[in-house]
Amino acid sequence: SQFFHGAKNGSMYLDTMSKRFGFERFAGLNEYPNKNDFDGQWGIFDEPYLQYTAKKISKLNAPFIAGVFTLSSHNPYTLPKKYTNHFPKGSLDIHQSIGYTDMALQKFFKSAQQQSWYNNTLFIITADHTSISDNKAYQTTTGRHRVPLLLFSPGGFLKPSENHKVAQHTDIPSTVLDYLGLGEKYAEQILPFGHSLLSSKAGEAFFIESDQYVLVNEQATLITSKDFKQFQFNSDNNALKAAMLLRIKAKVQLFNNGMINN
Repeated sequence: SQFFHGAKNGSMYLDTMSKRFGFERFAGLNEYPNKNDFDGQWGIFDEPYLQYTAKKISKLNAPFIAGVFTLSSHNPYTLPKKYTNHFPKGSLDIHQSIGYTDMALQKFFKSAQQQSWYNNTLFIITADHTSISDNKAYQTTTGRHRVPLLLFSPGGFLKPSENHKVAQHTDIPSTVLDYLGLGEKYAEQILPFGHSLLSSKAGEAFFIESDQYVLVNEQATLITSKDFKQFQFNSDNNALKAAMLLRIKAKVQLFNNGMINN
């Protein structure tokens, strides 16, 4: 198992965090061999870093798990000089960098296709948060968390589909274990904070934003202050509001007790 991060070692504590999660190895800017690929701000540009990642993954013994955190689509949206005016500028600074990251991902998958592990791998693509956008819907308390979550199985173990049910990042472990046929074995450890996206169960998302608790499900969204005295609720169903509030309190209690008791 190995986690890759193109930024400076220690950035966002991803090196420490990946070790706590159980990853055997970590690679950051310190381990990257060609410092000429440094973007001058965060770390290594996406195109060379994803190629580096593909080569390193191929040296891991199968079965393996690997994660990579890219950075070129993050502010200040720096591009390699050779790609100046190469991608559509769009209406926002981020648009060129998104074009660059798209290209970097495309080249990563072309490299991965040549590897023996490609057809037997589940690829998961997501983001940590949204960014600047022409769409005001993404500049709200919930909109800042409305990121895509893609599951790609080139070997055909997952059939192509588009699903609009509510999902959250903590659904990923449950989904992977379900995909591997290990969901029931580890159900007790994973059920409190997520469920498999391969199931028909309705989804939900719970997170903290601007010192508020937020719970989103298929029926409504409830936003509450941490003292539970102020509420925003987009439904007139009082019974649903009470049930969702109780669920928020249960999640907070479960998390806090988990931290206290390790």
